[in-house]
Amino acid sequence: MAKDDGGGISTGLIRAIAARVVYSIFGGASNVLALVSFASSPLQFLRKRVAPVVIGGVFGFVFDLAAIIRAPFDAIVRSLEVTGGSLENALSVNFSPIFFVTDAVIGTFLAVSQAFGPLQPFVLAALILGLVYVVFVLGSRLSRAILDSVPGLSGVETFIWG
Repeated sequence: MAKDDGGGISTGLIRAIAARVVYSIFGGASNVLALVSFASSPLQFLRKRVAPVVIGGVFGFVFDLAAIIRAPFDAIVRSLEVTGGSLENALSVNFSPIFFVTDAVIGTFLAVSQAFGPLQPFVLAALILGLVYVVFVLGSRLSRAILDSVPGLSGVETFIWG
């Protein structure tokens, strides 16, 4: 190499230019350091850099495979949820007439039992218990009639009531 006598390019400048060219070709200092690491110890470089990528790929594949296997079961669960929602909507009843009748009956019971003065709570309880008994008997007979009229459910009616 030529001696730097003030009239030419110094060796330090040449090294700096060469380093910048290498860094620009290989994408910066981190990539150059990766190449140096690979050149000095290829097996250690592979363990540090390649093994995590391969293991991550294996885990990614396994989790994707599990998601593919789970997809039909999710579809079944979603269809059951939709069916349940549809049945819920189909079986929902407007209860306002029932509430109206209940309020009217209780209002009537209160009006009738007011005449008994201090015994009103006892008379009211007796009237409500009587109403509950009548509703229970009528409901039981109605359910028995419905069960007896449906061919598949008549066996259930026979089993319950003999």
